[in-house]
Amino acid sequence: DHRNARRYEKAEKVHSVLNEAKDRHAEKHHDRHREGHDDMAGKGEAVRDHAQQITKQDEHKQREH
Repeated sequence: DHRNARRYEKAEKVHSVLNEAKDRHAEKHHDRHREGHDDMAGKGEAVRDHAQQITKQDEHKQREH
């Protein structure tokens, strides 16, 4: 039947559009998640660098006294 074929084609198009939207959403979520990890890695480096700087300051002060 011609009407059933049209409905099927329409359903396929809707399904395709929904899958594309779902894929884009998942990709955006993945990108945000990766950016969060990158931010944390950067902060970890800053904390480590700060700790090393404090250690050097303490060593310098101990040498003065």
